[in-house]
Amino acid sequence: MRSGASASLVRLPSFTTMKASSWGRGPTQFFMSRVTRLMPAYVLAVLLTAAVLTLWPDPDPNAHPVTVRRLLANLTMYQFHLGQEHIDPVYWTLVIEVTFYVLFLGLVVAGLTYKRVVAFCLVWTVASFYAQASHSALLSTVLVPTYAPFFVAGIVLYLMRRFGRNLMLWMTLAVTFALGAQSVIEETDARSQRGDLINSTNATLALVAIYVVMIGVACGWFDWIRWRGLVLFGALTYPLYLLHDVIGATIARETLFVLGPYQMLAVTLGGPLLLAYLVYRLWERPVARWIGRNLRSSFAQMRAQGRPKS
Repeated sequence: MRSGASASLVRLPSFTTMKASSWGRGPTQFFMSRVTRLMPAYVLAVLLTAAVLTLWPDPDPNAHPVTVRRLLANLTMYQFHLGQEHIDPVYWTLVIEVTFYVLFLGLVVAGLTYKRVVAFCLVWTVASFYAQASHSALLSTVLVPTYAPFFVAGIVLYLMRRFGRNLMLWMTLAVTFALGAQSVIEETDARSQRGDLINSTNATLALVAIYVVMIGVACGWFDWIRWRGLVLFGALTYPLYLLHDVIGATIARETLFVLGPYQMLAVTLGGPLLLAYLVYRLWERPVARWIGRNLRSSFAQMRAQGRPKS
């Protein structure tokens, strides 16, 4: 459901990206942090989902088969721009997320300062207006005006958390909510007209709840929570997000007439969760360390070769 995924953009990518970028770290560290976070679990999830769809094809007559071209395009994370369908529908958010990383990388190259980050938020918000008004496909692709408010909100919330609250940040956050709510309402109304069981009121209330929770995080309301298990749950959110949709639906469909309702529910919910944990422990962490180690060596070699010879 895209409205829910749109709302989730306010609390994850830009907020955590600000923490990962950290003042004083350069573009190399920023690039490495994003690659090691996104790619290991994503590549394996694409391969696993493709295997599941090959072994247990989607009975929907409108479903697109998994071809070699489609698989290769999905492995790049830019399948939408390459004219290929997502192997799993949830991948659409990652295309938007990577666009944000590319935009933010320019700011990291220039050097992160409080003033520059605030200016970045204001300029991106205003530029999004013009991108939508111009109906330019290029500007919409680069500036993602529908989702820009959620990313800007995450950045503003992080600034509140790190530097404290002020009127400028509150006003910017209010603007992002107004713009984001309009996008959510427009999208949910369109989906409701197509027969989806969703309405704009519930979607807007969900957005309000997310903003309230994230404002609480920014203001320190939840600092008293020290349970270490939350770190593991946080680490599992990404692989679980990648694996829950197609694989979960396939499990439910294949066990519908084999298991009882409660057993099917347990398997449908527990299967992707267990798989996400195994992906995190056995694949994502070790592969991320390997990629990080070799990327550092690669950048070190490029810096060494780039020095002028005496």
